[in-house]
Amino acid sequence: MICNTIDFEQSKESSRTAVRPGIDSRLDELKRHYDGMEHFLSQVASRLIQKMPSWAAQYIHSCTFFPQLGFLIAVRLNLETGKGWYDGEGLAGDAWEPMFVNEGFVYYKNGMMKELDGQDGDVYCMIVGKYAWGPVQEKTEEKISNGSKCKGRVLTSLSSRRPRQRD
Repeated sequence: MICNTIDFEQSKESSRTAVRPGIDSRLDELKRHYDGMEHFLSQVASRLIQKMPSWAAQYIHSCTFFPQLGFLIAVRLNLETGKGWYDGEGLAGDAWEPMFVNEGFVYYKNGMMKELDGQDGDVYCMIVGKYAWGPVQEKTEEKISNGSKCKGRVLTSLSSRRPRQRD
């Protein structure tokens, strides 16, 4: 059963347990979505740049996704100010919140990124959660439960057959 469920090759490559395709349709769907994330993010960046002032597009590096942080916009860092070269100027009603600075970029969360967080959630964590609580764990829990029930029956049977000793 484990050989039919675990993808040992992918598990070795990713350094974590990987479930074979076809075992859990929701997991397969999440993995396809995550695998297509790079293309999706380039489309999001294009839509974002179309809404911005033309002069600001040069400062947008990318839209990215970080597990547990969600979708973010990477903007080139202005070393003199310590801020991004662009932070939403000219976009009425769309506050850009700086989340963190890393390797020459300021990562921002704006309305579009929050909307994506709400729609897609944290796909990576959902995948990892499905691995952790998915089909393998369900079967394991079922076996443990059956084992516990069996142990309980044996102990009950043994205790009812032994005479009690009194001090």
